[in-house]
Amino acid sequence: MKESADCGVSEEQFPCLGVCCEAREGAFGPEYRHICPRCSAVTLPPDSSTLQIATLFECTCLGFGRRMTDARPPEKKSIKKTEGESK
Repeated sequence: MKESADCGVSEEQFPCLGVCCEAREGAFGPEYRHICPRCSAVTLPPDSSTLQIATLFECTCLGFGRRMTDARPPEKKSIKKTEGESK
């Protein structure tokens, strides 16, 4: 499993909202724009047979790539314990 010391995103977590990309409401659903200069997010037109919109995410630094259809990437989760969890 590759992981970057810079962003902390592993291949299983890629792409992360707020680290790799951000989502905006578009005409046909969420549209994604890259935040990280090493990442890209490209939205493809709907597939003629299923009418699903696909988004391609790539990280040129780590070589990660993922194709997602009508799904939202996970947000980066920070691990912090609250007072109730530490007891």
